[in-house]
Amino acid sequence: MNPNGRVEVDCVIEAAHADPDFGHLGFQHYLQYCDAGRRTLQEAYGVSNQALSTRGLGLVVRGFKDAVYRQEIVPGDRVTVRSRFLRYERGPLLQMRHEMVKDGRVAFAVSTVHVFVDRATHRAVKPLDDLVSRLRGA
Repeated sequence: MNPNGRVEVDCVIEAAHADPDFGHLGFQHYLQYCDAGRRTLQEAYGVSNQALSTRGLGLVVRGFKDAVYRQEIVPGDRVTVRSRFLRYERGPLLQMRHEMVKDGRVAFAVSTVHVFVDRATHRAVKPLDDLVSRLRGA
């Protein structure tokens, strides 16, 4: 994790993730690569899926915001996924920002909204206080 709380994950785009009609990265795969950033970010702050699960919690995607395509990404491209927490105020919601950087420029960016859930009831819940303090420090 760098000093501003961002994590970076280097990836090489796989041929199997290309859109069959256009040859560039298919939309669902943009999210898949960004998800690698999410997992790395959660681990860096001690709120990995495994850590949450041991407490009976999960973190699920509620929605996507502000998806922006700026440059085509194709199989074989080397990209860096940069992820950081955008906001955690209170309650069950958490926002993250993910950027896919190619050749030093942001090629794709998206904000994701997540919700903490109780794994037994599948209802939204506020995370435990120690998790809150880690997220507020982000």
